[in-house]
Amino acid sequence: MAILTVAGCCDCEYIAAQHEPMAATAGLSDTERAAIARKDFVGSDLTPLDRTVAEFVTAVIGAPRVSDRLFDQARGALTDREIIEVLQICGYYWCLARVATILDLKPTTIYGQMPHLGDT
Repeated sequence: MAILTVAGCCDCEYIAAQHEPMAATAGLSDTERAAIARKDFVGSDLTPLDRTVAEFVTAVIGAPRVSDRLFDQARGALTDREIIEVLQICGYYWCLARVATILDLKPTTIYGQMPHLGDT
């Protein structure tokens, strides 16, 4: 879910295509995935925890700091270790998203019905 949020924030179809099927397999519904893609965290079916993570990820990707209110909200929902893990996910996938968008990588996936790398 956090990875899809990064993909949405960075307009990265490549990462979204890679992780949409995995998110579905992990139990994230079509409605929830669509809400994440639209950045509609409030008016969606996301759980309070998922909403907090999505808002936190969006803030992390959008600016060098998050508000105290949002950080406190994240600390109320996540352990310190989980916050670090979310920050690491944000950093890694933000970097990958920039590589993918700047080089205009085409979406491929090893999951689902989309083309596999190397298919013609």
